[in-house]
Amino acid sequence: MKEYDEITSQSTKDGSYFNINFFGNDNSRAFNPSLLPHPQLFDTWIAVAQARYEDRSYPSGWSSELVCNAVFNKGGNLSCTEPPTVLVVPATQSTHCKDKLLTLHMNIGPHDARAFFGPEYPYLIYGTQSEHTCFGQWTQDFRLLMDWGIFRGYDAFQVPTEIQRPPPLGAMEKNYYFFWDFDKVLYAHYDSSPHRAFAKVELDGSAGPDLAPQVYAKDEACFNKHLRLNPLPDPKVTKSSIHQATNSLSLTLCNSTDTSCIPNADNTYIIAIYQHKIGNGLMHARYEPHVMVMKRRAPFEIHAITAKPLWIRGRKNKDEMIYITSMNYKQRGQTYTGYLDDIIHVNFGVEDRRTSSIDVKAGDLVRNLMFLDESEQFLRNACM
Repeated sequence: MKEYDEITSQSTKDGSYFNINFFGNDNSRAFNPSLLPHPQLFDTWIAVAQARYEDRSYPSGWSSELVCNAVFNKGGNLSCTEPPTVLVVPATQSTHCKDKLLTLHMNIGPHDARAFFGPEYPYLIYGTQSEHTCFGQWTQDFRLLMDWGIFRGYDAFQVPTEIQRPPPLGAMEKNYYFFWDFDKVLYAHYDSSPHRAFAKVELDGSAGPDLAPQVYAKDEACFNKHLRLNPLPDPKVTKSSIHQATNSLSLTLCNSTDTSCIPNADNTYIIAIYQHKIGNGLMHARYEPHVMVMKRRAPFEIHAITAKPLWIRGRKNKDEMIYITSMNYKQRGQTYTGYLDDIIHVNFGVEDRRTSSIDVKAGDLVRNLMFLDESEQFLRNACM
């Protein structure tokens, strides 16, 4: 399809995506997955996803995140080596869920979690009731929530911590992601649309001032250049919007084998995937993923975005709802930073009923912003 940029798996025979099976050969009892390379075991990944409880015969507000160690089976899918367990994530409560949001007061447990690596160790970000609004975003050191192996440190977020943001707050805050500059200073990215919003985050979860107004003009020029919110004159399209989707990663725009390439502020960027939600008025939407590339030094302006949405090989058609939730480098021992030839697990749900992933070269995620210059690939500033 000319309007898409297809990405393919580096491990499956036909390049299609593979399933993440939490129960035997069944990948239908969880959604919104994350994959992390296991810190101790070779060829093993930690799989995390929200459990599906649609077969309950009684009303319940309970939700939970499943976790297991997973390996590739003979069919080419990732499967849990043992039955999954529930992540140990405490419930919260709020006094701010009122009127139309009153039912959210009854929710117990985390929602739509993302497990991901920072520069040194992994984190979990998830949604639950807020101390400041109805529903907020919380974080904790992921190593404390499951069997990571022997470790004990005095790092950040050793207890569940709400990620605060500069005002104004919405009644429901969703899909924050962390990013780090070259000095490993932590920031949170709250919104990508209608305006970006991001700020420095302290270890108690408090936030500094919103830094995004410094780059509004450049950012909006970039979005206007590359993205139309109503991309086709299609009468079925009733509504479209931009949604943050994944955590962030740092990407240096050269191959790991290039000994002359040293990561610096001129060749290393932060990437994250956001999604263009296109509604059809039938209680069903499609999500078209794009990659946003922003600078890794303040004020973190957008450097480029993909001109075409990504097409995951194996997707049936445009109407099939694929929702990307997380991405992490595949290689054991690799955390937040990588190169163009490194492999990334891009993880997603299919129709909110199946958990799947595709392992792609990092360079393939940004290749439609790349130009070939004889001996090397490089990314021009597409948004200036």
